[in-house]
Amino acid sequence: MHLRLVDDLRFAWLPDERFDVIHAHSVFSHCPLEIIEECFAHVGRILRPGGWFDLTFNATNGKEHHVLHEDYYYRPSTLIDLATRHGLVASVMDDWTPRHKQRKLRVVHPA
Repeated sequence: MHLRLVDDLRFAWLPDERFDVIHAHSVFSHCPLEIIEECFAHVGRILRPGGWFDLTFNATNGKEHHVLHEDYYYRPSTLIDLATRHGLVASVMDDWTPRHKQRKLRVVHPA
């Protein structure tokens, strides 16, 4: 296992179709939508077909917002639509919610 600090989410140093599973816990709950979009635009390249990317986020049913540019709240449909625009298939993992404050999204690279 390696830890690498990065300043972008293009994953240029990683080879194509490298991962079956990627997980980001409590990362995107602190990111503006532009950062999430950058990730979605490139994560499909490093996922193997059929692989998935699970991420947690702060959910809202109302207006999307942030608190002091630290905690960001998104409607699940916003993130699902964003993934779709980048050729990915996304769905909310409903079994996660009853046990956690955040929601969990599974983003799949179509096989």
